[in-house]
Amino acid sequence: MAVTLNKIKGNALNSITEAGRHGDGGGLYLNVKDTGSRSWMFVYRQKQPDGKPSRTVELGLGSFVPVNAPKGASIQHVTLEQARRLAEKCRDWLTEGKDPKAERAAAMAFAAAAAAAPAIPTFGAFVDGWIAETIAPGLKNPKHIQQWENTMSDTYIVGLRKVRIDNVTDDDVIAAVKPHWEKRRETAERILGRIARALTEAKARKLRTGDNPAEWDLVKGRLAGGKKAVKHHNAIAYRSIAPFMTALRSRVGVAARCLEFTILTAARSAEAFGAVWSEIDFDAATWTVPAERMKMGVEHTVPLSDAAVAVLRKMHPKYAAAGDYVFPGTKKGKSLSIMSMDMQIRRMEKAGDCGDITVHGMRSAFRDWAGNQTNYPRELCEEALAHQVGNKVEQAYRREQAIEKRRPMMRDWASYCDETANNVVSMAARRA
Repeated sequence: MAVTLNKIKGNALNSITEAGRHGDGGGLYLNVKDTGSRSWMFVYRQKQPDGKPSRTVELGLGSFVPVNAPKGASIQHVTLEQARRLAEKCRDWLTEGKDPKAERAAAMAFAAAAAAAPAIPTFGAFVDGWIAETIAPGLKNPKHIQQWENTMSDTYIVGLRKVRIDNVTDDDVIAAVKPHWEKRRETAERILGRIARALTEAKARKLRTGDNPAEWDLVKGRLAGGKKAVKHHNAIAYRSIAPFMTALRSRVGVAARCLEFTILTAARSAEAFGAVWSEIDFDAATWTVPAERMKMGVEHTVPLSDAAVAVLRKMHPKYAAAGDYVFPGTKKGKSLSIMSMDMQIRRMEKAGDCGDITVHGMRSAFRDWAGNQTNYPRELCEEALAHQVGNKVEQAYRREQAIEKRRPMMRDWASYCDETANNVVSMAARRA
C-alpha cells in the first residue's frame, strides 16, 4: 500500500498547538508537548535479534518554533522542508537495512568533527605564514626575505593565492607562472621553485596529497616547449685556475678570502656569503650548509681541504659567536656584500690577472676539471656541486658515505688550484 506523504500544509503549521503527535506521513511527526514546545521526530519499527518482537524507536530530528514563542523572536529551528528531507534519509537507511538512529548519530559526529577541524588555508594564507615562520628566520639578508615575500605576493601570483592549498593543480601553477615566463624567465623559474617548495611543505603538514603540481617534470611541456632558460656564466678555463688563485692569494681583504674559499669548496656565492661559524666543524673538517640556504632546499655538507681550512683559520677571530658570519661585512652583524666578490674579480681583471669571468663560473671550472682531468664518478662530481642525484631514497642512503668519498676529490681540486703544486701553463705565458 502506498504511503501518503506531506500531510501537513505549510500555511497551517503554525496553527498546530494541540499537544500530541501530528503526522506528516512516512514516519515523520510534529510532536507538541503541553509546555508548548514542538519538535520533529521520525518513528520506525526496529527488528530485534533472536526472534524477539520488533520495537518502536523514536528518533528526534530537531526543534520547531514553540507554540508560545515570543512574537518576532529569532529562534533556530528545523523547517518543515528540512524535516522532510531528514525523514526521507531515514527511510533510505531502513531500506538499506541500516538503523537510522545509529546512522544519524554517526553523521552528526562527523559534522561536529569537521566543524572543529582547522580550516584548510588558501595558498596565499599558507605561504605567508610559512615564509614568516620558517623561511625568513633562516635568511640573514633582509633583501632575500623581501624577494621571497614579493614573488609570493599578489603582485606575481594573485590567482594562485586564492586557491585552497589542497586544491592547487598544475593548471593553477601554469596560470601563475606563464605570464612571467617570456618576460622575466629567471624570475619565473624562481617563482616556480618557491611554489614547489611551498607545496612540498604543505604535503608534509598533511594539508594536501598526491604529486607536487609545480615540479618541473609536470609543467615543462607547457612552459615554452619544456625548455628552461639557460643563462651561461662566463667561466674561467680550469687550466687557468692555478695562476688566478696565486694572484688572488696575493690580495688582502675579506672579499678575496671569501672568493678563495668559494672556489676551493665549489660553492655558490650566496652559500659562502651566508656562512656562519656554527656551520663549520674544524674537528671533522666539514662545512654544513642548512637546507634553507641551499638552492635545492636540501642540507649540503662540504668536506674541507687543508687549503679551505687554512682560509677559515685566517678568518676565525679569537672570540667568535656561533651565529657570527665567517665573512663579515663592514657593518656589524652584516655579511659581506653580494657584489663584493664580483668587484674583487673586476679589480683583478683590470690588473690583467684574469679575463671577463664571474664567480658562478668558478663552479663550471671545477666541473670541467673533474670531468676532464680526473676519474671521479659523475655522481660524485654532481654531488660536490649540490646537484640532486637519484631519487630521495637514494640521496638519503648515500649522503654520509658520499661526504667521505668527496673528500679526496676536494683535496685534489685544492692541489690543482695551487700553482706551486701543479704544473700548469701560466696565464701570462698563454697570453704571450
